[in-house]
Amino acid sequence: MSEVSEVEDVGHEGKEGQTHEDAVEKAFQESHGHSLGDIPLEPYSRARRYAAAAMGLYYGKLTEAEFEEFLKTKLYPQAMRDVGIVMWLCSIKDHNKISAITRNPKAFEDEMQEWSEKQGLDDTSDDEFWEGFSEFADIMKEREVSRVNAKKKMTKEKST
Repeated sequence: MSEVSEVEDVGHEGKEGQTHEDAVEKAFQESHGHSLGDIPLEPYSRARRYAAAAMGLYYGKLTEAEFEEFLKTKLYPQAMRDVGIVMWLCSIKDHNKISAITRNPKAFEDEMQEWSEKQGLDDTSDDEFWEGFSEFADIMKEREVSRVNAKKKMTKEKST
């Protein structure tokens, strides 16, 4: 588990043709590594984000009432599923499989659920779930910091 702080803004030298999304991707790729127990996790890349969205990632879609519940309980609807989706996708090294998941997420639903259960991510009373949730939260925070840093850098470069 890694403590999340400001992620160093590396590699945003304003290369011609570099889009905001490219800058965000580069910043995230250069951020800290993650693991789930002894399983090293791959970066939460653009392809993995697309696959997560295709699988129904709920993170970022909380209603006001759900957010209030999250503040009280540290959980939100679909949190257990979201942790399973992101941890599973980040455990996959095969880029072709990530693409296949994006195209046909239902075909991989059982595999994701079985993997999540095997890792102990299917029960909020288990320590393994909270370890996974902590990694998930760190990844989401890093992603946001990378996005904000890239946006600041791109805005600054446009104004000079």
